[in-house]
Amino acid sequence: MSRQANEKRELILLIRELSAPLEPIPPGAGAAPGRLAGVRAVIFDVYGTLFVSGSGDIDASGASPAALDDALAGAGFRTLGADGAARALAIFTGAILRKHAAMKETGADCPEVDILEIWRACLEEMKAGGRLAGDITPRAVMRLAAGYECRANPAWPMPGMAGALASLRAAGMSLGIVSNAQFYSPLLFDALVGQSPAELGFEPALTLWSYLEREAKPSARLFAKLTGAAERRLGLKPDEMLFVGNDMLNDILPAQAAGLRTALFAGDRRSLRMRGDHAACRAAKPDLVLGGLGDLPRRLGAG
Repeated sequence: MSRQANEKRELILLIRELSAPLEPIPPGAGAAPGRLAGVRAVIFDVYGTLFVSGSGDIDASGASPAALDDALAGAGFRTLGADGAARALAIFTGAILRKHAAMKETGADCPEVDILEIWRACLEEMKAGGRLAGDITPRAVMRLAAGYECRANPAWPMPGMAGALASLRAAGMSLGIVSNAQFYSPLLFDALVGQSPAELGFEPALTLWSYLEREAKPSARLFAKLTGAAERRLGLKPDEMLFVGNDMLNDILPAQAAGLRTALFAGDRRSLRMRGDHAACRAAKPDLVLGGLGDLPRRLGAG
């Protein structure tokens, strides 16, 4: 087994070890009736849509000094204690903000960092200041990043996810992902579903992870890249694709602006983002409102 394959397997096992079942919390306002015809591809958000997210979103995980200390220990570093871990998280947050500002200056509308770069820089700063003991190796940085995320923002497959994907595929529909994500996000599928995104049927041409694109939703560039690839590779027009997401601002509005049809996933109170403080979100109307993923195939005539 290659070093890269071994590292991937180790991370999958780590995510599995640190994960436990999470149930969605019904938000009160559930599904709305309706069906759609003519959909040939379904594109999904991940956090809060395909997976229950303990914090509601990958970008919303609250700073947790205790989670960081546990993650540091799991990655082979000395723990810092509550105050030290809190200071380390302040360094971490500041590094992200500085990187975002620098990327905006070079033209990124919605910049996305590579979290491994951020964690490595933070660890090196702490070690230079005498506040960290341990070797900063690629393996250690990956274990720290994945371990902290699993503890601060636990995730679990949304009920009905695997069955819905299988039904859509059986009906001949292509599957894709556009998600704000980091390197550990695709590994959730391997760790918690037992199949990789490719094995579940997600088309590489229709799969965009923000950390690889260095752009995050609601970036119009992400959706422009999606629609361009869909037409070139699969002959799909934007209005033949449905985007399913839980956030009116980050999912529904940019997808509609790119010409896609949309479904608001309203199955979990933690992650449902109506964004009522945004006038455009209040005025926008998704084509479907879903109370659960299991209902999606029937709404599209696929089950």
